[in-house]
Amino acid sequence: MSEFADRLTRRLAGLVTLNDGQIRLLQRHYDLMVRWNQRLNLSSVVDLAGAVDLHYAESLFLASLFPPVPLKVIDFGSGAGFPGVPAAVLQPHWDVYLAEARHKKAAFLREATSGIPTIHVEATEAQNLVRTFDLVIARAVNPQQVIQAALAPQIGLLLNHADAERLVTGAPHIEWREKATVPWRPDHVVLTGSCST
Repeated sequence: MSEFADRLTRRLAGLVTLNDGQIRLLQRHYDLMVRWNQRLNLSSVVDLAGAVDLHYAESLFLASLFPPVPLKVIDFGSGAGFPGVPAAVLQPHWDVYLAEARHKKAAFLREATSGIPTIHVEATEAQNLVRTFDLVIARAVNPQQVIQAALAPQIGLLLNHADAERLVTGAPHIEWREKATVPWRPDHVVLTGSCST
């Protein structure tokens, strides 16, 4: 077992179970991210421990909070592919669209997800897409922008506690569910909800 696989499996123990094929897809994404990051700033966190905990495990934790049913999902401002790529790997019945306006990052996403047929890379801002979606997910973007875009009736966000509190009070038209604290990082939460209009 690789160091990546070992850390990811231990981090998600009792929360999320991945098969060998899913781990291989995530390992490939990580290896490409490290390589591309040498010439393109995909992420400031690429060391194995930090990337597994912050990028992969948190994204998988978010995806695990939704039922395993077919959904059309938009990852708003995907960047290096988080949370969309791990979410698509965990939920293979989801159709996941990675919206990334920066063309070089979109090129990385196309290469890194070439073996995952349920992922579609859109080299544009999420707000420009004319498709309808069931769920919008995001991290490391302005959550107010995600909400104002109104791209889907369901929402899932990775946030810190303070931002989550501000968002809950500042978006009364969203029916927020109870925050799910990331078990290994108690200052981070997953905030899910649905539009009440």
